[in-house]
Amino acid sequence: MVSRYQKRLSGPLLDRIDIHVDVPRVEYFKLTDDGLGEPSEMIRARVKKARRTQRQRFAGSGLSCNADVGPAQVRESWRNSAAEPHGYQSSSKRFSR
Repeated sequence: MVSRYQKRLSGPLLDRIDIHVDVPRVEYFKLTDDGLGEPSEMIRARVKKARRTQRQRFAGSGLSCNADVGPAQVRESWRNSAAEPHGYQSSSKRFSR
């Protein structure tokens, strides 16, 4: 079914699409399950803890969160880390799948 749809798309149109993401099929029972999942309070507590950690990490640096960190700061952080050189290598392998 997907391949039939892909054949309908023209080459020039496909050339303009930068990202292709395979989305696995979701089982029907997972879509219709009445389970509520994780309560908002638990998520809120986790977010507060993460923000507290970031405030401590970036105290005095002029940065306020991970999103503010640029490539130079990441490299410097890894150079100063005891986990280097294997830490960065294993992280890059894990997140580039």
